[in-house]
Amino acid sequence: MNQQQSVIHSDKRQWLEKVHQQRKNRSLTIGIQTINFLVELGIPVTYHNISEHSKAVDEKGKGIHQNTIKRNELNFRTLKSANKP
Repeated sequence: MNQQQSVIHSDKRQWLEKVHQQRKNRSLTIGIQTINFLVELGIPVTYHNISEHSKAVDEKGKGIHQNTIKRNELNFRTLKSANKP
């Protein structure tokens, strides 16, 4: 009985990790596209501007939250490099 429960738990965790990775990749793609868009237009690259303009880039129209940018390391580094003079 114990072995069966651990197998079920393991399967659910793999599913969860797959969904998490897909969402992380989505956030990363939207974040980078939005940062590039802001740089091209000469708009300051801020958390607020990324969050607001990401809705236009996102296929679903949801965009990404400011905290998502802070938590996603590559998005954060892209933001910091875009703000360098």
